[in-house]
Amino acid sequence: MLKLQKEIDRGATRICYEHPDTPNLCVKVYIDANKKLNEIQQEINIYKALKEQLAAYLCFYKNELVETDKGVGLVCELLRDDNGQISKPLISFKRPLTPEIIAQIHNFTDTLIKEKIYFYDFNIKNFAIQIKNGKPQLKYIDLKSYNKYKPWTYLHLEKIIPYLAQRALRQRIKKFYTLLKKYKYIE
Repeated sequence: MLKLQKEIDRGATRICYEHPDTPNLCVKVYIDANKKLNEIQQEINIYKALKEQLAAYLCFYKNELVETDKGVGLVCELLRDDNGQISKPLISFKRPLTPEIIAQIHNFTDTLIKEKIYFYDFNIKNFAIQIKNGKPQLKYIDLKSYNKYKPWTYLHLEKIIPYLAQRALRQRIKKFYTLLKKYKYIE
């Protein structure tokens, strides 16, 4: 059992800790310790399904879950920059973003639309910028929103009608760009 001590960050549903034995890995543990194992395992399955199409934009995930003193956890790459520091989330990056990062954001969202990859959580905190070999690389760090659209209806028609899923994805991406402009990440 891993004893998790160094908290890196926390979101609405999970806390991310530095792996106690391997500093280039992190362990994501759900705040709700009663989360079903199959729901936690689903994120690993999402990574496996999408790693080829989104390779540049995803962190590496280990294939198994681990027992920790905080509950069951996912083990994945801890993004570190060339200087060994933990990579910064997009939200804390200098504004406006460089043309290189903006191009990566466009490429990421274009890939989602073209490949019909339905992520719906475009919170700015779900992105990080890793500096490797002196170059910035956009990373999407929250796979749990894949195919999880929270519609205003209970029918979830977007799961059976591709047009509705694509439309919902485009709307979320549009809101994301609006936020980026509002907070002056892009002009």
